[in-house]
Amino acid sequence: MCTTPLIEGVKTAYPDANLYLLINKVSQDVVKNNPHLTKVFVYKKAKHKAKNETTLGVYFERLMIFLQLRKIKFDAAILANPVPCKYSLRLAKMAGVKNIIGADLGSSEIHHPFRAADFHGKHQVEHTFSYLSAITDRSIAIPPVKVFLTAEEQQQAQQRLQSLLPPVERVFAVHISSRSPKRRWPIERYAEIINRLVADPTTGVLIFWSPQGTLTPDDIGDQKRAEQPIGWLPE
Repeated sequence: MCTTPLIEGVKTAYPDANLYLLINKVSQDVVKNNPHLTKVFVYKKAKHKAKNETTLGVYFERLMIFLQLRKIKFDAAILANPVPCKYSLRLAKMAGVKNIIGADLGSSEIHHPFRAADFHGKHQVEHTFSYLSAITDRSIAIPPVKVFLTAEEQQQAQQRLQSLLPPVERVFAVHISSRSPKRRWPIERYAEIINRLVADPTTGVLIFWSPQGTLTPDDIGDQKRAEQPIGWLPE
């Protein structure tokens, strides 16, 4: 999600460029219908395989993706993570990219390394957008984070909003789920943020979480965590 402004920024700097994205299946819906992308390659980790899939099948599918990627002549690849990531570097190398931009790993394999001082702003979106400076000298404003819904999806979303919230001027979404326990905020902090937001009577809040089976068939999801802050909110 935090990468979508960078995607739009690249397309703003180079309107005629072909822009390809390699993304994990877990995140693929974020870039669905994104008009700035030429093609999206979706790979899957073995731990996320479906019940009817085999580990070997997942690896074969990934091999086919990288064979396609190696046929493309990339001018550059941006490892769109503002912290060092060896896994992303390995994927870029497997795709045959010769000019790699990313957070400094202390290795010459990243041809344009970004150190802490090269990232601007405080938010993940700002840090990620900083990579644009590696490919253009233009000063481009950070666009909003966007997802691109179909007309039908927009209508469904509007109907859901009307059924879940009273008429309000602004709606905030709070997503409480994180795959990694070390990145998981205490639920009390989410409750505090939500309480501050709804203190304004013109503001509504929707809580989102990963339902059961999102990542793997045995994934228990975050239903119970989602129910906690609801119980702490004012009537």
